[in-house]
Amino acid sequence: MASEAPPVTTPVVLEPNLGTAIVTIYVGPKRKEFKIHKKLICGSADYFEKAFNGEFKEGREGIMYLPEDNSGAFSFFIDWLYRSSLPDGRTQSYLADLYHLWIFATKICLTKLADDVMDRIQDTCKKCNKLISDGLSREIWGLTETGSKLRRWAFDLKMYQMFENKECSEDGDDILHLIRGNRCKGLWEMLKNDFELFELFVVQFEYMAQHGDKVFPDPRRNREWNELYCNYHSHKEEKCVAALSKIKRRVSDSKKGKK
Repeated sequence: MASEAPPVTTPVVLEPNLGTAIVTIYVGPKRKEFKIHKKLICGSADYFEKAFNGEFKEGREGIMYLPEDNSGAFSFFIDWLYRSSLPDGRTQSYLADLYHLWIFATKICLTKLADDVMDRIQDTCKKCNKLISDGLSREIWGLTETGSKLRRWAFDLKMYQMFENKECSEDGDDILHLIRGNRCKGLWEMLKNDFELFELFVVQFEYMAQHGDKVFPDPRRNREWNELYCNYHSHKEEKCVAALSKIKRRVSDSKKGKK
């Protein structure tokens, strides 16, 4: 079996004013070691600023332990800190690390990073035709809360996967084929403890029934399809900065094309 290709990263260009102070962070149950410029990590989030520049043990020793976090996701976080970008990849393990990075970004209140990660997840799943496993879905449910945008994405993707019925003619013409057999059990496992997602499913199911649809919408569609609505973003601003930026680029490209 061929080994998975590692994520592709860009060369590091260090800022000249990062200083010489280095902190050490051990991540995951196996305590993978990361050494990072203190100024950079503390400037990224209050979570690290208070730990390393406060009166906590981390501040005195310059060492932090994050045993419950994912080391692959943390390595992506370090890439993002030093390069201002996320590494590229195409594999399931790459996507799993992105999911965990979203969880970590939310934990330390970096909404911008979480939204960037969500965009990368959506784009990669579309480009590489990736879905989501039952195991990863359960893991996400266990690490997120009701109302989580990652949970909403995983739910929509799993529903599409479950209801992408390629044998509709054998199931009959009524929409009830969506909740027959094992599909119903899968639905119950996902929705029994999350009333908000249950409501979303009921609304979508009702819409599908009214319009005669027999498949759940594919959330992996190009983000142009729903970018104005930011379905999977966590930012609180009414207007999405990323969407507005993309619209401005389109207008600019259109004007250049007319010249």
